[in-house]
Amino acid sequence: MLNKLMWKWIAIVGAVIASIWLLYPTIEWYSKTPKERTELEVARMRPKHILNLGLDLRGGTYMVLELDISKLPKNETVKDAMDRAIEILRNRIDQYGVGETPINRQGDRWIAVQLPGIADPTAAEELIGKTALLEFRIVSESAEAQKALEKAQELGSAFDGSGKVLPEVAKLLPPGTEIIKSKQDGYMVLSSSVPLTGAHLENARVETGGMSGFPHIAFKLDSEGGKIFS
Repeated sequence: MLNKLMWKWIAIVGAVIASIWLLYPTIEWYSKTPKERTELEVARMRPKHILNLGLDLRGGTYMVLELDISKLPKNETVKDAMDRAIEILRNRIDQYGVGETPINRQGDRWIAVQLPGIADPTAAEELIGKTALLEFRIVSESAEAQKALEKAQELGSAFDGSGKVLPEVAKLLPPGTEIIKSKQDGYMVLSSSVPLTGAHLENARVETGGMSGFPHIAFKLDSEGGKIFS
């Protein structure tokens, strides 16, 4: 009887310790001030393994968006346009570190978006409505760029809490380049100048085929963009 009771207590204590260990990143994150969390999110240094609180616990903004079908191309269905709009919204929000944002379809033309932690409606509208800018830049693969990347990995980040490049990394960057955080774990060194932007993009679509057989992006540039790209 005593052994059974002892094992029950061991199991309870073990469960409590495991729970504290799993919840510690979340507790540490939300113990920071809103300003500190914002600075870390801007620098894309928001921890991955934390619980994302909903509107009821964290506060935030709830928005309902209507799809404008008056400008819908004749060869595109409303369903395809809705799917594309939801994907664009999710990519636009995810890049700012607002993790696990609920985006749901409501009916045929409405999209409901919850933005936990963003209580200012103006800031929410700016985040949702901000037009993404497509840029074509050259990736630097020089020895200097590789040293900067290695230093960023060694330090654990290329940016400080305010989003500025750490001096130890900045001094290693080749002239005319900058370092950015990639979507995967890691960084990239790109040219600071932007020779080609989406302003020259006439059309883009997903295609499947070619030698690999995998999906890829096919795009068409205007005449000026074609000259720059070549």
